[in-house]
Amino acid sequence: MAKQTAAVEVQQRKIRMIPHLERPNCELVVIQLKQTNSKPVTLYTFYRPPNAAPDALHELNDSLQSKSENDGVVVVGDFNLPGVTWSEDHTPPMSSRGHMENERFCELFNDNFLQQHITGSTHLGGNKLDLLLCNQPELIRDIRTLDHCDFPSDHFPVEFSITQTFSRARRIRLNVYDFNHGRFQELRTFLQRTPIEIDLTENIDECWMQWKSNFQAAVDQFVPVKTITNKNSPPWIDCEVRYLIRKKYTALRNYRLDKSDSRKLKLRTISQNVKKLIRRKHREYLHKIESSFCSNPKTFWSYHKAMLHNRTDQNTRITYNGITAKTPREKAELFNSYFASVFQTSRLNKSTENDDYDDTPPKTHVELSNITVSVEEVVNNLRNLDVTKAHGPDRIHPRLLKECSEQIGPSLCALFNHSLNCGRVPIEWKAANITPVHKKESKEVPENFRPISLLSIVSKILERSVCSNLYNHISHLIADEQHGFIRNRSCVTQLLSVFHAIGKSLDKNIQTDILYLDFAKAFDSVDHDILLAKLKSYGVNGNLLNWFTDYLHGRVQRVVVDGVASDWATVSSGVPQGSLLGPILFVIFINDFPNVVSDTSQTALYADDSKLYKSISCLGSCESLQRSLNHLSIWSHNNNISFNASKCKVLTVTRKSNPLCFDYHLGNTTLVHVRKEKDLGCIITNHLTWDQQVLVVVCKANKMLGLLRRTCPLLTNTKVRRSLYLSLVKCHLDYATQVWSPALTSLKIKIENVQRRATRWILKQRKGEQSYKERLVTLKLLPLCYDREDFVSKWLPMNKTWELNQQASRPRLSKPTCHSCDTRLRNLKGPERKKYLSYEKIDFNIYKPSANMIAFSTTDVRLISWIQAVYFRYIAGLKENTELDVRWEEHEDINDPSKYENINSQTSKESLHDYFDKVMKLNDKKDKKGRNKSTSHAIEISTEEKQASTMTATPRKTNDLKDQVNT
Repeated sequence: MAKQTAAVEVQQRKIRMIPHLERPNCELVVIQLKQTNSKPVTLYTFYRPPNAAPDALHELNDSLQSKSENDGVVVVGDFNLPGVTWSEDHTPPMSSRGHMENERFCELFNDNFLQQHITGSTHLGGNKLDLLLCNQPELIRDIRTLDHCDFPSDHFPVEFSITQTFSRARRIRLNVYDFNHGRFQELRTFLQRTPIEIDLTENIDECWMQWKSNFQAAVDQFVPVKTITNKNSPPWIDCEVRYLIRKKYTALRNYRLDKSDSRKLKLRTISQNVKKLIRRKHREYLHKIESSFCSNPKTFWSYHKAMLHNRTDQNTRITYNGITAKTPREKAELFNSYFASVFQTSRLNKSTENDDYDDTPPKTHVELSNITVSVEEVVNNLRNLDVTKAHGPDRIHPRLLKECSEQIGPSLCALFNHSLNCGRVPIEWKAANITPVHKKESKEVPENFRPISLLSIVSKILERSVCSNLYNHISHLIADEQHGFIRNRSCVTQLLSVFHAIGKSLDKNIQTDILYLDFAKAFDSVDHDILLAKLKSYGVNGNLLNWFTDYLHGRVQRVVVDGVASDWATVSSGVPQGSLLGPILFVIFINDFPNVVSDTSQTALYADDSKLYKSISCLGSCESLQRSLNHLSIWSHNNNISFNASKCKVLTVTRKSNPLCFDYHLGNTTLVHVRKEKDLGCIITNHLTWDQQVLVVVCKANKMLGLLRRTCPLLTNTKVRRSLYLSLVKCHLDYATQVWSPALTSLKIKIENVQRRATRWILKQRKGEQSYKERLVTLKLLPLCYDREDFVSKWLPMNKTWELNQQASRPRLSKPTCHSCDTRLRNLKGPERKKYLSYEKIDFNIYKPSANMIAFSTTDVRLISWIQAVYFRYIAGLKENTELDVRWEEHEDINDPSKYENINSQTSKESLHDYFDKVMKLNDKKDKKGRNKSTSHAIEISTEEKQASTMTATPRKTNDLKDQVNT
């Protein structure tokens, strides 16, 4: 019988073998592919026979770890691992429980940040034995599985392409202010001596142009203008490098004229010197931005952004409605046509007079008809400008406004008040420059781009004042179901409130149907006249209503591509994107959305992200939910905003094996039933388990960590690497953990393994050099399970109204903000702090019923005594969050047993090190009991439970290590 093996045919001229990456104990061939103007790609061809020795995967992993960190890697071959389960959404593979080879492969897959690209089976038996793995998904193109009949094998051959695109950026010449040579002190003195004066006429456009011309004339005297061009070369390519490159090209031309050995040697020497010089300049540049990371982080993040994102191919063609655009001008016009196609015309066809808005009944009798802006308010807004933001169509840079805030504040204040009093907005303030930003998939389709608006900075200063007054006027009228753009509300608050109610129904074995509703271009299709009618119903009248009318009407936009602008297009609907008033105006427009559903159905909103849900006990409940959906459909028609029925879904949450299935209809469309749905960034399943969410989160974090490893291999500063991890990787692991914190040990290990890999990357270590605990101590990080406990335990006191009833000698806290409790308690010193830490005399009283809710999972139930214990440790400031002020060994508060004497003398006085060791053992322990039945619940702390579980309650005793850690 012939020996089986794997083979790869490469159609590439520039290839070379890499023998030092090959291993003797496994069938492995490694070659390097090099294309012009692109980074090399390392191609691994691997074959693992069935029932192979464990050394094969170990040798492959060792070879992958030995390669350069920034190289692209493609691994192909026959792995013969049918026990590995692959999903369709590119989440990490799942291993058969107890199969060591499958688990070892999954660890190899994650440690090297790979992604599998073959979707179908590759064997006659229906298994996926042949794999195509890559650490850069954008490299793989045109994957095709061939017919096995053409080859004498029971495996299906796989054909694919490795594509690397490189293009030079189009050279754009721009005239910008040279702020480094600007004489701002002289400019301020000039404006102080000769302040800007304007004639406040009825024509607001003349007033604005008069102010703008006077300010522009003053700026031109003291701030020079320079012409810049975008660079195709990186910032470390300086004059010295360019000089040597020119010498190399001169030597190359001479060698082509006379191919003598001396000229060949000279060319080779200069080429080697160029490479050495570029490497040295690159290292020096990295050292410079690393050393200045604390004082000037913008330079580092600019470098990181350039390394992280591929440069857009300037030769990409854009096609829309059968028209193909090639030049920047054609692209700008095509993008503008697409962005303007979503606008709608008003259905009311009313004039702009106030008397025409009497159809909507008033929501309040308190009126807001005039707003007066003070000079102090304008100056403060000018001082708080972000000078890194781009200017709008008026070309007034925020740096200029901020530098002269005190001098131009009075004149701008007069202009703003005149605009509000006459109810008019300058035309230039209603113009927007649009930049198309790619968001997903192909770059040849304008639908895959998002418009980013750049408005006048001066108009935003006025908008900030108007927005503040408007929000204070209508904040108490905003529906409780709305969690978007509202203070003290967020995605997490919406998810907690919704799934708390669903969890209670699940505890009672009651089914819940969730209808996820999607608006079609919600922000761009808001009817201006309907919005103005709703503004009037909320008490906005007089000059302010006239101002909003002029603010919304007559807006225009244009698209700018590579410095070339399209023609202006009229904006006939929608709230202004990029503005400060846009979000609050949309909230007002959609605020009556929850009012049209029946009392038994519930809605939840985050801006335009909406869902309708109801507990289902019988067919009548489904029909009631359908009636609520019909009411919402009527509401959308009356408000001239439509649902995208094809994207609306139905998710049934239940434990029942035979749930009640009902076909819901939105208009003439039957909504699709799904088993899982992405809800505000969280994957919600029909059983309300969080395994899919954990897999997606781990996949995202692992991809970003692999991207950092490839793009930042030369960074040596540990502090910078740690900041990259916290900013770009850990944020995926921390988002909404109050909602989905897992209970299964296997899921906890998957999450923790991401930080294990990250700590090795930060410290530039390989496996076995240092333990996980030692790495965390060095980096002053906590295990992720600690962080999730902090997030869950702190959610109750930080986000609800609460107070401490205590003796008059102790400080009294009421309605704390996110950090007020920590800060004010840590400021207590000496006897005051000791007196405050007398736990037995503190009786906390939560007087808002909804604050008694905390969400967690069945298999990870936190007892009332545990909640109180964590609560007291939080009050005492004993448990730090992500960044520790001291190392683990110096954390004396936790290790001091006297801190716990007042809680319970019988409670174990375990130190932080003991607790940490238990967590480490937990991660290494196998779950021998099989998969626990886990689902999310919400536990309400009743008054009787609070009285029964006093501050001296003893945690439950159990032999399960997981429960011991949690208690």
